Amino acid sequence: MKKLALLLLSALLSGAAAFGASGSVDDAIKSAKAAASERKFDEALRLYEQAIAEHPEAPERWIAAQQGIAQTLAAKGDLKEAAKAAHLCMDGAPTPETFDAAVTLAAGILSALDQNVDRANQLLAFQQGGAAAAGPMEAVGYPSQPERERTLASLRQQAGDDSASSRLRAFTFLFTGKPREAFAQFADAFRRASSPRDLQTAEIDLVSTGWRALHGRRAGMESAIQYLLHGPAGGAKSPFDALLPAPPAPGEGGLAGLNPGELDALRRMRDACKLYAADPWVRGEMHGVALAALQRANDALDNWGEPGQKEWYAKLVFSADRQTAGPAALAGIQAAAKGRSLHLAGIAAQWAELDAYCKTNGIEPPRAMVSARGQFNALCTALEKLRTQPSAAKPLKTPARF
Repeated sequence: MKKLALLLLSALLSGAAAFGASGSVDDAIKSAKAAASERKFDEALRLYEQAIAEHPEAPERWIAAQQGIAQTLAAKGDLKEAAKAAHLCMDGAPTPETFDAAVTLAAGILSALDQNVDRANQLLAFQQGGAAAAGPMEAVGYPSQPERERTLASLRQQAGDDSASSRLRAFTFLFTGKPREAFAQFADAFRRASSPRDLQTAEIDLVSTGWRALHGRRAGMESAIQYLLHGPAGGAKSPFDALLPAPPAPGEGGLAGLNPGELDALRRMRDACKLYAADPWVRGEMHGVALAALQRANDALDNWGEPGQKEWYAKLVFSADRQTAGPAALAGIQAAAKGRSLHLAGIAAQWAELDAYCKTNGIEPPRAMVSARGQFNALCTALEKLRTQPSAAKPLKTPARF
């Protein structure tokens, strides 16, 4: 039993499916740019596509390849397809800066296509807010790209079952013109995120990329950020629910598409890890290994917040004989407090409870707790910094040239 459990722990800790690719995405993009500069447009387009198809390890870098595709199509004179490619740039931009650059590129292409600046300036005005329900890119649509569709659909099937896997699936949808499906995957990534790093990435992706792609602009994002930070405090309604399908039931693997056999193995692993983590006769360092594997199992099952989970972790947080398990126990109690909600209010409330417990019992917070609290504060600060800044793009006076 013990040997089998340790083998399963090793397999579980190996993480999501691995992908192999030679070179880096930046090398592939560099080769594509060189071909474009020599006006070998078809070769450049092929190389840019390879940068996306062959590098799932860096989906946030796909934006550089997609921008290259839009620019190459424009230089080739195919402005209609360039505008569609620029629409994908706007959807797939992973940061506010890359999104603003994508908007500027799209506006330039629209102006060149129309030979006037009217539609381009409508796009730029839409970015500032206002009552318009949709910008002009909605009418532009997306390119038909069956080969990319097949390739990225295959990546989705191989991606895995952790938060990073859900993020990869989200980007495969963004770069095939399916922002609503992408948003569901970003929400899936947030629900299953437990480590501070995954949680910070997932929270920023949810609003700065997923929510923004559905709306076509950053204006109005503040309400989504506020809800993500504070939840339904003061009667605030979720800005996410109307945009999402109902998620799978808790413990069913989220949107990872796990089969019944895989789910059964994960549930047995979860139960075994709980036994090892709480067994006082198991060596201290093994508690940490068991807790890390338990965390990975709950991520994969999309199982955070199950009944009794938070209380189980709370018993470990102040257990004097499990100091090596401190960070893992704190990550677990935070994820359990968050549950499957699309906000951080549960974690904030949990920290208030832990602070009160320490004060009431005269306990000096252990180093692991101080560190974990600092990490949570840092990810809240990172979210606060996302507040929308007005686009600096100026209205165009003359059509762009490519």
